[in-house]
Amino acid sequence: MSSFANTSTPPTPVSLEDAMEKEMLDAITALYGTPKGKFFRGTHGVTHFVVEQPAAAQGEGAQPKYAVLIHGLGTSLEVYDDLSVELVSDGFTVIRYDFLNHGFSVGNGGKCMDLGAEVMVTQVRELLDVVCGEEEKVHAFVGHSTGGIVSILAANCEELDGREINQLGLVSPALWADKPLIAQIADKVPGAVSYLLQQGVPGLSFAIADAYLKNCDEAFGRGNDGAYFYPEAYAKAKAFNEKLLKDHPNAVGGIGGANLNMLTGTACTEWRAILKDVASNGVRGRIVNTRLIFGNRDVVVPFGSKHLDELKRMSNITLVELPNQGHESLYEDSAPIAATLKKQFERSYA
Repeated sequence: MSSFANTSTPPTPVSLEDAMEKEMLDAITALYGTPKGKFFRGTHGVTHFVVEQPAAAQGEGAQPKYAVLIHGLGTSLEVYDDLSVELVSDGFTVIRYDFLNHGFSVGNGGKCMDLGAEVMVTQVRELLDVVCGEEEKVHAFVGHSTGGIVSILAANCEELDGREINQLGLVSPALWADKPLIAQIADKVPGAVSYLLQQGVPGLSFAIADAYLKNCDEAFGRGNDGAYFYPEAYAKAKAFNEKLLKDHPNAVGGIGGANLNMLTGTACTEWRAILKDVASNGVRGRIVNTRLIFGNRDVVVPFGSKHLDELKRMSNITLVELPNQGHESLYEDSAPIAATLKKQFERSYA
């Protein structure tokens, strides 16, 4: 899947007032506060994005060093608050955005619209068209969990070849998953589950919300005694997620729409094959350096010996293990993630 039909319409800026209905805006603002960024209307909906630039100007005639940060299932661009500061201080212009039906972004296909590969990559392509000059390159993509998959697909996308993406930072990419029962059922009949979600079946919505909260319990690193290594980070995330799933108009549908299209067993097998090809063979003559960062206590996307052996057989991938961190390492302690990414990016940019 290296190419997508370019059926997108030119993205256009929209004001906050025109981005969504006031009732929806008020509900989402109550969760996140006033939106930090700007909005554009694209092919599949309205995207909220933030661009952060270093204080010191680039050399005359030099294009910005762009880094795109892509969040995961159910979260928002805020997961990168700390990492963005680190990269900006290192001279990068950081671009962050919310998936459709996540954060302040709103899809035009209903509460449980299909958030599949074509939708995800089109959103990225349109975002870069809005932020970057037509011929400007994008130095790096950083993706967490589902965002890691989107980063891989973007690097492999023919329509983005002109951006010359040659650095990937994948933080616990969702290339496989230990899923709760509801997600396992969704894997087998994704179309049926998607339809029922669109109809607003209360029991199904509750089941998905409950599964997501249970996933949160497992997403933070724990010791053999069951105690969390970062209990404050876990408690804060759990409290926010409970409120998110209750009050965000599109949260459950957004989680379902992405899970049903991006995280099925069949899909994950395809994403691993694409990563292997991208990392080992490059992309149409372009080398893509990949750093895969994972918590050694991650049980949501567990990096056991079987998976690590598979990754080690892929050339051009550097594996970085985070001691005592789980799947939500960006919330637990993002400092070592920032350090290893800066090391990778600085060396390649010299």
